[in-house]
Amino acid sequence: MTVIELIDKNAELFSKEIALCDMETELSFKQVKEKSEQAAACFQALNIGKGDPVAIMSQNTFDFVFSFFGILKAGGIVVPVNHKLTALEVDYIIENSGSKLFLFDGSLADVAGKLKGDIRKIAMDSSASGFESLGDAMDKAPAFFPVEVQEDDI
Repeated sequence: MTVIELIDKNAELFSKEIALCDMETELSFKQVKEKSEQAAACFQALNIGKGDPVAIMSQNTFDFVFSFFGILKAGGIVVPVNHKLTALEVDYIIENSGSKLFLFDGSLADVAGKLKGDIRKIAMDSSASGFESLGDAMDKAPAFFPVEVQEDDI
């Protein structure tokens, strides 16, 4: 069973149960699946598909979870980037992974702004001025279409 199959199965079996929470918000398994598919639709609209690496640098946030699962649902490969790295180190990871997109937590905009590579950069929240916002892109995204990914595709 893949991670995506597990997400879908849990959304079916435990749709109203709490999947994620912080001090202010609780999200059900169904809501996590829906937000992940909304992110996946956004990534598909950005031409992320089967086998495409996407770098993601973030703190532990809901947006990270939605983006992580959204990348997988779009057929992409998640390239996790430690949020404590310098721009030079992040550039190295992006270049050597072949990432087509760089997602980052808005609090890390300073690092994103110093990246030298020619990669599209999208802030996962709206706190990064001067960058595209994932939320805005998700609002404009067309419907999600499932991508058939098998365990041995990667």
